[in-house]
Amino acid sequence: MINFKQYNELLNERSFDKSCSDVCKDFINFCKTKLDISDDINVVFTSKDDAEMTTGSYDPNTGQIKILTKDRALVDVLRSVAHELVHMHQDINGMLIATSGETGSPHENQANSLAGVLMRLYTKDNREQVY
Repeated sequence: MINFKQYNELLNERSFDKSCSDVCKDFINFCKTKLDISDDINVVFTSKDDAEMTTGSYDPNTGQIKILTKDRALVDVLRSVAHELVHMHQDINGMLIATSGETGSPHENQANSLAGVLMRLYTKDNREQVY
């Protein structure tokens, strides 16, 4: 059964667009602090689908994070940012291996879990900017 009130609230989520840049910068700095990352962070937001990634990717060779924004709500984009920043944190700490990004791997599960925690902590004080 569909709860139409919840469905309508989902439809009203803030879509990702260029006006979201301040929220994205603030969220990245928030995650950087929570994950204790001192390295520079290079995040590229793209609306072009890339066959090599789903909604985001982290390249351990370059340190670059790419996030797909096309047809996504801001909250979903931020969750992907958090997920990839966890992978960056794992890389900085020498934890990543060739299979780290595979579905169900311990590193992928940790990235999913910590991304959710980061989102909850951030939206606690910034709900109106995210939704």
